[in-house]
Amino acid sequence: YDNLFNSSINFVTNVMNNSLSTSDYIPLFSAFRFLSSIMPSRQPEETLTFLSSITQLFDHQNDIVRCAAFLLLSQCNNIPFNEQILMHCFNHLNDNFKLISYYASVTFANVINDLSQESQKQMNIVLSPYAETIFKHFSSIASEF
Repeated sequence: YDNLFNSSINFVTNVMNNSLSTSDYIPLFSAFRFLSSIMPSRQPEETLTFLSSITQLFDHQNDIVRCAAFLLLSQCNNIPFNEQILMHCFNHLNDNFKLISYYASVTFANVINDLSQESQKQMNIVLSPYAETIFKHFSSIASEF
């Protein structure tokens, strides 16, 4: 299974690099959708390693690229608390492309639900100033989906 995962990561990385260099983003979305089907079974460290290599995609100018990145992220379970990922989600809860807002909110909720008590304390410190904004965004997203 490790060989399949490593081969899949290599394949997806090649598709990603090609898509970004040619501005043909549909193959990137498809490759990330494929990868999202096997990411949930991976160890959290492996998942974070790959996600750290695509963080620039969360803020990409193209909607399809951002959507692909948040789709993949929304399928990754058991991610240890990572302030950078949580803030990317927060920053896109009100994205102009509503599907991105949806995937960002799913990820945001998954991360919060999986936190240990110690991580919850860290998260409270980071997110408490944004609590009202988060609630408003979740309410807005719920009414649209």
